[in-house]
Amino acid sequence: MLTVAEQKVLVLGAGAAGIQAALSEAAAGNKVYVAEHFPSFGGERIPQDKIITDGNAFTAPDLAAFKSNDKIEFLRNADIQSLVGDNGQYKAKVHCRTPRVDPEKCDECGKCITVCPIHMYDDYNEGLEWRTAVDFFDSGSGYYNIFKEDMPVCQRTCPINLPIRTYVGYIADGKYAESLAAIREKLPFPLSVGRVCPHPCEGECNRGYMDEPISICFLKRYVADYEVNNNVEPKLYLPEENYSEKIAIIGA
Repeated sequence: MLTVAEQKVLVLGAGAAGIQAALSEAAAGNKVYVAEHFPSFGGERIPQDKIITDGNAFTAPDLAAFKSNDKIEFLRNADIQSLVGDNGQYKAKVHCRTPRVDPEKCDECGKCITVCPIHMYDDYNEGLEWRTAVDFFDSGSGYYNIFKEDMPVCQRTCPINLPIRTYVGYIADGKYAESLAAIREKLPFPLSVGRVCPHPCEGECNRGYMDEPISICFLKRYVADYEVNNNVEPKLYLPEENYSEKIAIIGA
């Protein structure tokens, strides 16, 4: 965690506007922190044919001046955790995620990209193709970075976004009650749905690139059957508050 003290300037985003704002504040004698969610300048993950350079028309600010200015500190992979204060006096807490690649040791050989076993939607191409979990950013605007998904591809494919890795992991550890509890946070009826679910998640399972997908749907059915076959009393979680709305159920 990095706490940005008062009387300093915090710029959110390292796009063209953010870079220019940082240069202006630095020229006024202020210490400037530029917090950028992604590991490179530009404000977005940038396709290889659109890497930002000093002469790029998209970035009127002088990138060389931005990078060399000792009054500007660039916070890569940064997320704002809190912002309190008023009347121009604020205190911000910024969390900078690790890039998972040491830029001092990386020689940009590119071998990590070819051997990375993780396949993800290619956001450089609107998700129409696959890419590995390794990002590369030109040294002028960033560096190599291992991208961690916010949501696993199997969970993202599931229509109700079941926490698949969580409940499968519990099953692997023999924690069936915990697995069912994780399932029931999103799916109240795993016993029946486990028999009719078309399991699109298995078609996207990364394990399929090695041998075959994990039997995600069968595992959901298995843990629900275990509860019934062993006369385990299901753990039902009631809401903490009562609601005035009424519900009609059609069909039995």
